[in-house]
Amino acid sequence: MLLKNSSQIYSDRLLKEISDSCGGADIISTHVTESTNTDAKSNFSINGCKNTIYLTDSQTHGRGRQGHTFFSPTGGIFFSIIFNSGLSRIPVTVITCSSVVKTLESHGFQPSIKWVNDIFVDGRKVCGILCERIIGEKTATVIGVGLNYSVNTFPDDISGIAASLFKDMNGIEEFTKELIVSVYQNINYGDTNQIKEYYKSHMGTIGKNISFKTGNEIIEGKVTGIGQNEELMIEDSNGNTRLFSSGEIIDITD
Repeated sequence: MLLKNSSQIYSDRLLKEISDSCGGADIISTHVTESTNTDAKSNFSINGCKNTIYLTDSQTHGRGRQGHTFFSPTGGIFFSIIFNSGLSRIPVTVITCSSVVKTLESHGFQPSIKWVNDIFVDGRKVCGILCERIIGEKTATVIGVGLNYSVNTFPDDISGIAASLFKDMNGIEEFTKELIVSVYQNINYGDTNQIKEYYKSHMGTIGKNISFKTGNEIIEGKVTGIGQNEELMIEDSNGNTRLFSSGEIIDITD
């Protein structure tokens, strides 16, 4: 196990416990970095790697889907796990979302999922997930999680939609451990079919009418579920079921 730690939040003891629960994965923990996903991809492109966990106190350029940024100050939980495999046969975003939701439920929250990678509590976003695959001579999958544990203030453009789980940093180490271990173990050992059903049961848009943007097209319809490969299933105004692997829900009408 390789353990590098310059964090001002996470102790060496905690990181070793995480590694022990994640098959002896390497852990690189920093006080601040540009993006843990970027770190994972950069280090893989140079050296290749075994399964490695990247954890940081804050990010200067946190990233999300569709080119969005993710506000990442101290007070959040930010980590990426790189698996030295393409994991092409499993729905990594669905599994990661479900792992986070289960952790939140174990702490008394009632979270919901907005397809495909956003998690909400009480109508506000508390977590975002970004999964990326590296395809080439060597393949890998990077799973990134950003969660607002105790972020005191948000920029004006997201202050109305984002929220934190807690008012202070108490308990952040153990909560972080639970999150990372849950994601790691479900990716490696989880029952994919059960997890997909769990994900679907926590989708906040099932049965609701939405506006969905994909490319230059906006589709109006009702969300009916998810497909075999994480696609969003929408029944359009003509009664046809359409599957979308990319795009964004831009409005929920009921």
